[in-house]
Amino acid sequence: MLPKERKLLFSKQLQSKVKTLPKQALLNTTQLLAEKEAEAMQRAEVARRTAEMEVQKAQYMLEQERLKA
Repeated sequence: MLPKERKLLFSKQLQSKVKTLPKQALLNTTQLLAEKEAEAMQRAEVARRTAEMEVQKAQYMLEQERLKA
């Protein structure tokens, strides 16, 4: 293979890699974002259920006070 042909081949290989790098970075970022979103959704669900439990507990305590009176 002549030096010019090697440079051309190397250039094409490099161009191919350069094109796939941004795509891979985008896929990695998208996957990371989806994972973060899922974690946030789980934390939100835990917070919602905790708040719901606290409300029910408060309602129960109020009902107990009402029954004592």
